[in-house]
Amino acid sequence: MTDGRPIVRRVLVLSPRFVPTDSVDLHRIRANIGHYREFGWEPTVLAVQPDLCGRPVLPELARTVPADLDVRHCGAVPLRLAGRLGVTALGIRAFFHMLFAGLRLLRRERFDLVYVTTTEFLAMPLAAIWRRLTGVPFVLDFQDPWASDYEGAGTGDFVAWKYRLMRRIHAVLERWTARGAAGIIAVSPAYVDVLRRRYPALRDRPCAVIPFGFPLADFDAADESGRIAPAVGSALAEAEPGLAGGYFGRIGSDMESALDRMFAVLRAGRDVAPETFGNMRICLVGTSYQPGPGARGAIGQRIVDQGLSGLLSEQPERIPYLDALRSLRALDFVLVLGSDDPAYVPSKLAQTLAAGRRIIAFAGSNPAIGQVLDQVPTALVIPADLADVEAIARRLHLFLTTAAGSFEAQEAKARMYGAAFMAAREVEVFDSAIA
Repeated sequence: MTDGRPIVRRVLVLSPRFVPTDSVDLHRIRANIGHYREFGWEPTVLAVQPDLCGRPVLPELARTVPADLDVRHCGAVPLRLAGRLGVTALGIRAFFHMLFAGLRLLRRERFDLVYVTTTEFLAMPLAAIWRRLTGVPFVLDFQDPWASDYEGAGTGDFVAWKYRLMRRIHAVLERWTARGAAGIIAVSPAYVDVLRRRYPALRDRPCAVIPFGFPLADFDAADESGRIAPAVGSALAEAEPGLAGGYFGRIGSDMESALDRMFAVLRAGRDVAPETFGNMRICLVGTSYQPGPGARGAIGQRIVDQGLSGLLSEQPERIPYLDALRSLRALDFVLVLGSDDPAYVPSKLAQTLAAGRRIIAFAGSNPAIGQVLDQVPTALVIPADLADVEAIARRLHLFLTTAAGSFEAQEAKARMYGAAFMAAREVEVFDSAIA
C-alpha cells in the first residue's frame, strides 16, 4: 500500500547504469523513479553491477533514490578483458547477462511492463526479445536519437568504416525493436516525429515528449557531499571582484556554430566593455565527457588561438554529478551551448534553471533552448545573427551588470521540470501502453 492506495502494476526498468554509478543517462530515471508509487506503479530496476560499468561510482548518489527501491544487478564482461578486443560499450559487454537476468525476472515474477531508459541502445532490443518470450509489453525512452539522421554526429570520433558499419547496425536494430514498442518516450519532439515516420505502427501508440526532470533535493545532497571543481574555484578566485561563469558538459563537433558565436561575442565584449569582460572568468568543465586526469581537452588550443586564454579556461575531465551541482551554484552565471543538430536537447537545462543563476544561452540551431528560456528575464539567448556583434556584446554587458531582479519566473519555469511532474507524465504513457 502507498498513500492508502494499493500498488496494482509493476514495471521492470532496464537501466544498465544505475546509482551509485555516476553516468548522464541514468539521471532521468534516478530523478523520477521515487515518484512512481504515487501513481500506482511499483518499480524494479535491472542494472549492471556498478564496478563493471566503466564509469565512476559515487556512493552518495544512492541517497537520492528511495532506500527500499528494488534494484537487481547482473554481471558484464570486465572492461579490462573486453577492451583488449576493442569492445567497450556496456550494451555489448553485458548483453547476455542482462538478457538472461531479465528473462528470469519476467518468468518468475509478475510484471505488467518493461521500461528501457538508457543511451546504451544495444540494450533496447532486449525488451523486444523478452516480449516475444514472455508477452510483456515495453516502452522505450529516447534520450538521444538511436539511428540518427544527423550526418555530423560522431564523425570526428570514429574511423569512417566503423562509423558507417555501426550506423547500419543501429538502423537495423532500431527498426526491429522500435516498431514493436507499446509506447515511446523522448526528450525531443523531433525524435518522436522521426520514429513515427519510419514506423507507421507507432502513430496509433502512446508517444510523449518528456524533458529531463530535476529533483530540487539534489542540491541538498550536493551541499552535503559535493565539492567545487578546481576550474570553478580558480575562476572564482581570478575573477574577484569580477564575474565568474561556467559551462558543464561535453563540447563536440556539432557545437561549432555555438562556439563561434561565443568566441565572437566575448572578443567584442572586451572591446566595448573592458571593465566587465576584462575581469570576467569563464570555466568550461567536462568538455571531453571523460572522467579522470587523462581526458583530452576539446577546445583548449582554440581558446588560445582566439586570444581568449585569460578569459576562458577548460577542465576537460567530467566531474561527479554532485560536484557539478555545487559548482553550478557557486558561479555568477551559467552558459548553455546548443548544437548544430536541431533535435538536440541539453540534459542540464532543468538543473540550470533550478540553480537560480543568470543564464546565457548560445542556442545554435536548437529551438528547444529558446522555448525553455522564453519569458525568463534572468536568461539571455544570444541570437544566431551576429551582424552587429558589438551591439550584442553591449546587451550582454548590461544583462550581467544590471541588478538581476526577481528570479521568480526562472523558479516557476524550473518547477515545470520537477521530477514529480515528469514522473506523472511517464506513468501516463505506462498506463496507456498496457490499456
